[in-house]
Order: sequence, then structure tokens, then C-alpha cells
Amino acid sequence: GVSFILGALLLFKEALNLLFWVLVIRAIMSWFSQGRNPLEHVFHQLTEPFLAPVRRIIPPLGGLDLSVLFVLIALQFINILLADWFRLV
Repeated sequence: GVSFILGALLLFKEALNLLFWVLVIRAIMSWFSQGRNPLEHVFHQLTEPFLAPVRRIIPPLGGLDLSVLFVLIALQFINILLADWFRLV
């Protein structure tokens, strides 16, 4: 019942937190490794399904890809909404 839904929402919230940090690490690695690190490829594969749709709406501006920033902001917004919802329950 309710505990299953709360558990599923908590799992979803933690998955969003994990995605947030994977995006942050991917952004930092893109500044330094320039594609030479095999771990960067893994992070790219994990995050590209979330970034590609944003990139289609907001293309890179002057070589600066803002899709990561927009997804990070969206994730924080969802995280805040979920945290508020958990306080109400």
C-alpha cells in the first residue's frame, strides 16, 4: 500500500541524486580529460539519454553545452518537490 509507494518514491529520489552526481562528474571530467578517460565514456552513456532531448531544444551556444546545467536544475527542482512531499506524508 502506502509504504510501497513511499519506498518507490524514496528509491526514485535517490536515483535522481545519483544521476545529479554522475552529471556533475561528467561535466568536470569533460573539462579535464577530453575523452581520454574510459570512465568518461561510461558517464556519457549513462547521462546522454537525459541530455540529448534538452540539447535538441536548447542547442549549444557558442560551443558551450548548457544541457547539463538545465538537467541539473530540473533534478534539483524535482528533488525539492519530492522532499516537500515527504514532509507532508
